[in-house]
Amino acid sequence: MPIKCLPAVKWSLFIILGGLLMVMRAVSALPDTAAVVGLFDDTNSDLKYVFDYAISRVNDDDRLRISGTRLDGKKHDVPSLDSFRASKQVCRILHEQVLAVLGPQDVFAAHNIQSICGALQIPHIEARWDFRLRPPNESLSINVYPDYRALSKAYHDIVKLWQWNSFTVLYETNEGIIKLQELLKGATKMRISLRQLKGPDYHDVLKDVRASGESHIILDCAAHKVPDILRQAQQLKLTSPYYQYLLTTLDIHTIDLSAFIHDHTNITAFRLIDPNQANVRNAARGWTYAKITPGSVATVPDELVITTEQALFYDGVMILAKALRNSDVSDLHPVRVSCEDDLSWAQGRSLIDQIAQTELRGLSGRLKFDENRTRTDFHLDIVQILANGPQEVGTWNITHGALITWNYTEHVMRVAASIRNRTLRAITVIEEPYVMLKEDFLHRIGNDRYEGYAVELMDMIALEVGFNYTLEHKDMSHGIPDPKTQEWSGLIRELIDKRADLAVGGITISYNREQVVDFTKPFMHLGISILYRKPDKKPPDLFSFLHPLSPDVWMYMVTAYVAVSITIFVLARFSPYEWYNPHPCNEDGDVVENQFTICNSLWFTVGSLMQQGSDIAPRAVSTRVAAGCWWFFTLVGILLNGDFVIRTMSLVCRRQSKIRLDSMCLQIMISSYTANLAAFLTVERMKLPIESAEDLSKQTEIKYGCYYGGATYNFFKDSKLPIYKRMWEFMSQDQANFVKTGKAGINRVKTEKYAYLMETPSLEYTIYRDCDLTQIGSLLDSKGFGIATPQNSPYRDEISKAILKLQESSELQVLKDRWWKEKNIKNGEKCEVSKPQDQASELGLANVGGVFVILLAGLALSFAVAILEFVWKARKSASNFREPVSTEMLRALRFAVRLHGSSKKPVVRPSQDTLEHPSNYEASNSTTVPLGKGKYLM
Repeated sequence: MPIKCLPAVKWSLFIILGGLLMVMRAVSALPDTAAVVGLFDDTNSDLKYVFDYAISRVNDDDRLRISGTRLDGKKHDVPSLDSFRASKQVCRILHEQVLAVLGPQDVFAAHNIQSICGALQIPHIEARWDFRLRPPNESLSINVYPDYRALSKAYHDIVKLWQWNSFTVLYETNEGIIKLQELLKGATKMRISLRQLKGPDYHDVLKDVRASGESHIILDCAAHKVPDILRQAQQLKLTSPYYQYLLTTLDIHTIDLSAFIHDHTNITAFRLIDPNQANVRNAARGWTYAKITPGSVATVPDELVITTEQALFYDGVMILAKALRNSDVSDLHPVRVSCEDDLSWAQGRSLIDQIAQTELRGLSGRLKFDENRTRTDFHLDIVQILANGPQEVGTWNITHGALITWNYTEHVMRVAASIRNRTLRAITVIEEPYVMLKEDFLHRIGNDRYEGYAVELMDMIALEVGFNYTLEHKDMSHGIPDPKTQEWSGLIRELIDKRADLAVGGITISYNREQVVDFTKPFMHLGISILYRKPDKKPPDLFSFLHPLSPDVWMYMVTAYVAVSITIFVLARFSPYEWYNPHPCNEDGDVVENQFTICNSLWFTVGSLMQQGSDIAPRAVSTRVAAGCWWFFTLVGILLNGDFVIRTMSLVCRRQSKIRLDSMCLQIMISSYTANLAAFLTVERMKLPIESAEDLSKQTEIKYGCYYGGATYNFFKDSKLPIYKRMWEFMSQDQANFVKTGKAGINRVKTEKYAYLMETPSLEYTIYRDCDLTQIGSLLDSKGFGIATPQNSPYRDEISKAILKLQESSELQVLKDRWWKEKNIKNGEKCEVSKPQDQASELGLANVGGVFVILLAGLALSFAVAILEFVWKARKSASNFREPVSTEMLRALRFAVRLHGSSKKPVVRPSQDTLEHPSNYEASNSTTVPLGKGKYLM
């Protein structure tokens, strides 16, 4: 019997043990339904539908379902501002068997619930921005919202990528400063301004921003307030293309910014979710369906709006479900906890650790937590508002930072398209020849009132780029910074304040100006030079031909000429070799002659000097030495004139001793004098008191200055070169040295002893029209004129391209020639621009009249001498022939006036009485002596 009962006992024991195991398992395993609590406040009721949809997805989707367990989503509202009531309510909720708690979004309620869950060991999942971090061993909370420090680094990286030098932060709450903590720490070299927004009227704060001139703005506020703030900024003209906004909200895709698209405002933000992804749209469609009451006619809109908060709340439920799927749920069993009895769930910490180790690809991208249970490894899209709405232009992650991924060509095309058909506001100052008012400007309107180089240049650029512009002149300077406040004035100030799009005219590109505004490529290159009046022209001298030699030299030359002539005469009288037989064939002649009479000596010397020579030549060594010294003297005189050719030819002359080559050397002297004479007569030599900037700096008699506040002013003010520093010290000693307008400086040059330092284009324009003015020296520096724009202007690059194209086609040079050399020239006669000391001119009678005077004087003298000779000869003949003087003069005169008669005249021999008294003959001819026995008498 017992043996037969053994099988039955065995089966009974097996059944009992199996039942015990099932009971034990039922006691320790998750129940069929696990409660997940969602806490909500009054401001985010839409999250309830997200929560319900997420719970239903987990329970209904086979891929998401937790084996053997369904999640029971319990929704509860908690008061936002009453932390005591919220705490009591949460304690009552957690008294039930709760697996985890999600929410709430309210900051004050969330902090209390965070503490309660930590004390009761209930996993707490948050989906909100929070900067308060607790050590993992002290808290059971985990936040699926990106870590605030990583987000702050993203803002820092994008600002660094944009190379901002300054920016203004407009923040709504103090937490906004914490949100930008990493940015503010890293911006040590940037100029930062912080201004708090206090609505609903933000005009006062925005006016301060406009007055500061700042164009880089970081806006930290709730997403729904962004349009209202930008709308008020638009009223203050703070939404032009010159302003760049960085929004800290992650919900830029939910904001309607279409009202600012046509302003071409640069609005950029980060985006955590991509609303165009299929899983995001499907999820949004799902919880939107949940809002529709069964039986109603409402439909799901095509344009679904999904916020970052909704996506993160959804991801919070999903990561809890995945953690439960990945864990051994047989070891989890929620228990009743109590705030009064200090009862907690011991398994709660293991569940929160499991969640922290879980990775998920959710609606907000990759969810992954670090050792501090913070989400630092996430991906952000860089989104910019363009003509067709928000567009992704780049990405950011913690590893690589901010990267711009848009197509540059497309970007350039968008910028070019944005400028077409726009009307830009251009400002200028009246400055000839750049911008001038037409004579009848009172009867004209708009741009038609103006003319000038800059006006035509703008017309050409506008036609090339495709925009319109309105031109307005201002009664101000180009602009300088205040020495104390460093605040700019003039046209530069207008651009800084964004009250104009362009500043045109003769505006010089400089380093200081480039710090506050932008410039296009230069349309004209230039430098600084000196404007001064030409010296007064002296009236031509009648005896200009005497100018090649000084009066002293002329006096010495005449003295030397007379002295040499007398010396030759005396030497010839003493030297026996200068006496010769006039009839060499008759060796028995009794008379010898000496050709160097006092008249012949003078004639020989002047003949050599005048390059004509004579039929008289020295015979004796002594007279030849004297003649050679005279020739050498004239040659050295030319050498002293410094003529290179003469120096070269003199070497040849010195090697020769022949009379012919000596005469050639004298000819060189005459040629040199002739060349110098031509230079003196044809070149107007006007001696300037200054020849360069160095000359100007070394004297104090001539005052000098420049246009106050212009680029020339700043050049001398900032120059480190000793010459220019010395000039600046001189100019700055008296403010009267500076002028308020360029025309005032030119007038001072014409009326005073004043040199005006100005830029070469204006200088050239002036001297082409005023022949009394000239340029002194060379350029002191090199720079260019450009069109100024506000910083970050989208129009600058397009205008620069147009300028380069016009330069390459030579249209700019043609335009300059037309306005500099053809337009506005009085009487149609422009001045020849050349150095005053080298101005060649034609010879007038006033220059060479002295030559005619000498000629007439010489002719008169020759007639006078001829009359004296005629009378003297007549008296002598009358005495010899013992006839009346009148009879002899009448006979000679009758023969002289017989112009058609023979050129031969009969010789009248002396009478026998004359031959019998030879003393008369000898006395009349002292250069002949009788010969004795074939020898010359001493």
